[in-house]
Amino acid sequence: MKIQIPNQINNVEDYTEGELMFMALMYMVCTRYTWDSRYNMNVGDLRRIVFNFKANNQAIFGNHMIRLRDLFEFAQTDAYNVLVAWKTIRPLSHFGKPVTGNNSKVNVGSQTVEIHDIGSIQIWSYLMGIWFSGNDIVSESENILEYTDNARITEGLEYNNFNVNVN
Repeated sequence: MKIQIPNQINNVEDYTEGELMFMALMYMVCTRYTWDSRYNMNVGDLRRIVFNFKANNQAIFGNHMIRLRDLFEFAQTDAYNVLVAWKTIRPLSHFGKPVTGNNSKVNVGSQTVEIHDIGSIQIWSYLMGIWFSGNDIVSESENILEYTDNARITEGLEYNNFNVNVN
């Protein structure tokens, strides 16, 4: 399955499929909304997308996040919420300088990468089903601690929901 990530990312072959899916999702979110914001994400969502770990284990930081920490700023505000923003990817002006403010909705160029693992394809398909369902995947909220548990996540991203019979 082909997905789009920012063209400013080098050495794509060094990343796992989960890391590529997370980059692709954040690329889509920032392209639709803005590159200047931090986005609150459920820790369980992050773990399921990037590592395909069970969502009920909240520990997300460690050596396994090193490559993503080079690209993203993460701030875990509590056991269930993490703020995420691109660290290095920004739209560039014609002069090669980062664009901010109202112009930050300018698109960043993309490159196509492929994911092959059936589990990754299932998770990406689920995410795209939510993305294209007509419901906003990003909602504006005054509440920085949006999530109080992972129940929503474990119900929606449980592996059994993605089982397909591949013969």
